[in-house]
Amino acid sequence: MTTRTEGAILIHGLGLSVQGASMRPLALRLRRAGYAVTCLDYPSSRMSLDDAVRHLAPYVRSAGERWDRVHLVGHSLGGLLAVRLHEALPEEKQGRVVQIGSPNLGSPLATVALRLTPIRAALGPALGELQHARPRHALWDKRPGVGAIAGRTGWGPAARLPASWREGLEGETDGKVTVASALAGADGRAVIPVGHAFLPASRRVADAVIAYLRDGAFPAAIRVEREVALA
Repeated sequence: MTTRTEGAILIHGLGLSVQGASMRPLALRLRRAGYAVTCLDYPSSRMSLDDAVRHLAPYVRSAGERWDRVHLVGHSLGGLLAVRLHEALPEEKQGRVVQIGSPNLGSPLATVALRLTPIRAALGPALGELQHARPRHALWDKRPGVGAIAGRTGWGPAARLPASWREGLEGETDGKVTVASALAGADGRAVIPVGHAFLPASRRVADAVIAYLRDGAFPAAIRVEREVALA
């Protein structure tokens, strides 16, 4: 009997390249769960979202030639790319998508960062696309096969901003991205009490990713059943 190969492509967020090092703890746990894994690297601070999609699409198609089913998992900006790169696969190869702390409705912190010349220069063109962004695809409708994990914490950059700079960061956040923005448009929704930068290294996040890739649903203990206000 032929064994089907299920693989997961991991995509890091903005400014976190170094061969996708930020995604390595998650990659290790996915391999232990039986998935073939590839961590994609891209020069995130030098590319727009469209440029990054064009850059990464050939690698995703190549994985589709090697594996029977291809899942995509992205942290922060990587989650936005994962949804778009899913479309680069033939329908019969398309697995599930998991976004981890992704600013689906944009991040007000991007607006703050754009005021600071050194940060704007360091993070590049994608930063401008993340400020109060309204995505091109239909994020307002739930997308089957897309799970979103939002972090939640009481500290981080968002908590340290002066009140006059906190517009759009009302409610719960992971320190950078609001829970509402992270969960917008996903069919499966989960909240885990971990800060933005630490989400890819969290064992609880890895367990949730594995559950969603396997079952198409998050564990009940972290699942969000209610609607989250997206305004």
